[in-house]
Amino acid sequence: MIHPNTALRWIDDRIGFGVFATEALPMGTLLVIPDLFDQRISLASYLALDPLLQSRAGHFMYRDTEQTVLLSWDHARYLNHSCNANSLLTPFGFELVVRDIAQNEEICTDYGALNLLEPLTLDCNCRQCRITLYPDDRVTMAPVWDEQIDRAIKRSATLDQPLAHLLSEEQRQRIGLPHAAG
Repeated sequence: MIHPNTALRWIDDRIGFGVFATEALPMGTLLVIPDLFDQRISLASYLALDPLLQSRAGHFMYRDTEQTVLLSWDHARYLNHSCNANSLLTPFGFELVVRDIAQNEEICTDYGALNLLEPLTLDCNCRQCRITLYPDDRVTMAPVWDEQIDRAIKRSATLDQPLAHLLSEEQRQRIGLPHAAG
């Protein structure tokens, strides 16, 4: 489930849709937490799909740290890429805001963190564009991403987190959030 202060908006014919903040989202905000409505299939099942279905569905899917392929049911699947992303998929299984996002700013993630199966050529036009993302980006970019994630997690417990109740107790402990009520 994606944070409630987000909306899907049309950008243009080249990019298509994107996800935008409807209110400011501070660094440390839990942005997307997989829930029971997300479609999950094993990597083997995904790789066994008809190539046309695999290419169409794969555009909106990502591999989590458990090597499960996920398709978000909500507009989280429309997060676009940026090499200067303001949110990242964490090793804890959720997407986290890693720098303050202003109201009406597009929310972007780094597709390199999504456990790619093959290289992906970019057309993101950002200043720091890496041109091509590679399956080993999870390793080569880890020091940069880990620093951003660690800094953001330190702020997580100080923020109102509308999605916190969707975290497992283990996830809550790993990022320093209090036990779930009830």
